[in-house]
Amino acid sequence: MTNIRLHEGGILALIHRQASKLMDTDNMYIALYDEATDTVRFPLAFVDGNRIDVTTTEGWQPRKAGKGRTEEIIRSKQPLFSATKAESEAWYGLPGHEEYVGRPFASWLGVPMMVGDKVLGVIATYHLTRDYVYNRDDREILQAMANQAAIALDNTRLFDDLQERIEELEGLQAVGMALTSESDLEQLLSRVTEKAAEVLEADLATVYLYDRATNEFYLPILVGAKSQPLPSKDGIAARVIEGGELVIAEDSFVHPLLKDSSFIRNRGVKSSAAIPLKYGKEPVGILFINYVREPHRFTDSDKRAIRIFADQAATAINMAGLLYDAKRQLETVQEVVRAVEVHAKLPDYLQSILNLTLGEVGARDGTIQLLDKATNELIIRARAGKLAQKSHEYERIPLSKGITGRAARDKQTAYASNIEQADDYLVYIEGTRSEIAVPMIIGRDQPGDGRLIGVLNVESPVADAFKPYSRGLLERIADQAAVLIQQKIEAEELEARRLAAEVSAGVGMVTAEVAHHVKNLAGIIRTCDKRLSTQLSGLTTQQVEDLNIILQNAQGIMEAADDLFKPYNPEPKAEVSIALILAEALSVIGAQPDIGIQVNLAPDLPRVQVQAQKIQSYIVEILDNAIKFTRRRLKKEGLERGQVEVSGTCVQGSMIELAFTNHGPAIARERWEGIFRLFSADAQGQSEPQSYGLGLWGARTALRLHGGDVYVLESNAHQTTFLMRLPV
Repeated sequence: MTNIRLHEGGILALIHRQASKLMDTDNMYIALYDEATDTVRFPLAFVDGNRIDVTTTEGWQPRKAGKGRTEEIIRSKQPLFSATKAESEAWYGLPGHEEYVGRPFASWLGVPMMVGDKVLGVIATYHLTRDYVYNRDDREILQAMANQAAIALDNTRLFDDLQERIEELEGLQAVGMALTSESDLEQLLSRVTEKAAEVLEADLATVYLYDRATNEFYLPILVGAKSQPLPSKDGIAARVIEGGELVIAEDSFVHPLLKDSSFIRNRGVKSSAAIPLKYGKEPVGILFINYVREPHRFTDSDKRAIRIFADQAATAINMAGLLYDAKRQLETVQEVVRAVEVHAKLPDYLQSILNLTLGEVGARDGTIQLLDKATNELIIRARAGKLAQKSHEYERIPLSKGITGRAARDKQTAYASNIEQADDYLVYIEGTRSEIAVPMIIGRDQPGDGRLIGVLNVESPVADAFKPYSRGLLERIADQAAVLIQQKIEAEELEARRLAAEVSAGVGMVTAEVAHHVKNLAGIIRTCDKRLSTQLSGLTTQQVEDLNIILQNAQGIMEAADDLFKPYNPEPKAEVSIALILAEALSVIGAQPDIGIQVNLAPDLPRVQVQAQKIQSYIVEILDNAIKFTRRRLKKEGLERGQVEVSGTCVQGSMIELAFTNHGPAIARERWEGIFRLFSADAQGQSEPQSYGLGLWGARTALRLHGGDVYVLESNAHQTTFLMRLPV
């Protein structure tokens, strides 16, 4: 099978090449951290544009984690950025930093590479003499690269771990097959059965494999007979399996378990022994030793030999099964990875993963549900089988509901072998008897149980359909898919921000051109109006009044042209209080005679680094919409006064969320995304003229350029809430 992944060196070289396209990387290094040994090594370093040999160049050999900027990033799990040499010197002058190694550079930028809460290393780039080589946008870009690099490195380690496991199982299988050179399970069991018959001097020896899920026996291995019927589900073999112990019958015709057996009577079996083949407590087959010519007295030595042969057969069955399962899991995981290259779009990739998963576990119905961190809900993003044939009320599932919600909440596989006994089962389709929900987690074994991406959910019309192998395979697929899905999401977010910047710039250029011409035209009208007023005599009062109206309208058009371009004016980012931006937006809105605006902001909200005027203009846009549609409800129901609510919180110390709630008509769910498209109808379904700022499209574009977003959080008959998010 083709190796389609990069190893560590290739990943690190790729990071440097990509970063070099976007920023100065003449001086750059990547450090990897080993938590177990608390050491830092530097597999890649560039000095003055040249890659150096880190094995021989002084200062770049692996070291015990000590005191330095690299170790500070590892400990704090936060980026470190100094735009100027003065800032670097100030950092080294902080209390406790006097002993830190290194020296101040004019520009220095370092970011952590993390998977979940675990730091894998640090990417740093610097310039010795020039200030302001990097800015905060460079920090965001380098952090995004570091995040993807960490996932890629973790991915290579996952493959290595899986390959090591297969090599261990192959070694164990070789030990278990020491009696023979055969590697085929059927041939191996034949040799074990033949050896048992030879050592015990038996006339007939038989091994059957057992499927506990169906309570059926299969793959008969016969010694001393050419054919033999498979045991029934309620016959001797099933009862021996149920008893779980060696059964000895020195007189088969009177033994209570064997005396009524047609096989015993028809074949004339005088003495018999039967023993379950068990690996641990799990039965995997059964071994029969039969004597036809003469009765046999079983000695203690015979009983020990029977148990040894049973253990050998059980171990061989289990090792062969484990080896097969591990190889199949590896092939499936590689198919999951390969699908990334085939399907560029996230929805197509999710559907491919779901279809692959269902095929591997022999199921038809399933979903992939991704976590919406803003609402703490699971959103169905891919579906198959009966679940794909109709829309459903459970499109968005709170983590407090359902088996998938339980899996996401507990970050553990949730298995309902019989959904009639599962109190939290949500009825998606009729006929489901069992369901398994596997959380997709990055860094499952890390402190804090890793980062939840979503849930892989499979349903079956058969009770207890998902055995340990299926559960293990689903967990393996989910873990690998989580890493790749997150890569897709981050790549699409970066692409969305890039496109938003391009579109915003293009619209800004067009808008500026339109505003320029409109303003020129209004200026001409204004000049002509004034000239007519001074040159013409004997004008009537009405004519004078008409000329004044034209003059006022021309002035209004010029001001409107200025307003039209205002959202696209270049504006530097500044660190400001979101409460202050909101207060200024409210002052622009002004007091409304029939609408009250209730504001409830959490105390001590962190400041944000934004283009304040631009963000303010779009808050005004959203508030205008909220007032307009609440007023529409008042008019429809004959009410005198309504209310709009604004609330603000900080989520996990990294994102500020402002919720704007109006009490106007509901927005149909299928339009929640459409209202943010360029030149869409207004926010709640009416085809009215757009505002100068190009409405909600402009708001979303600007917020995404800031690393945030705006979207419909909920909409029903009573209220509609828009959620605006901005990074701290």
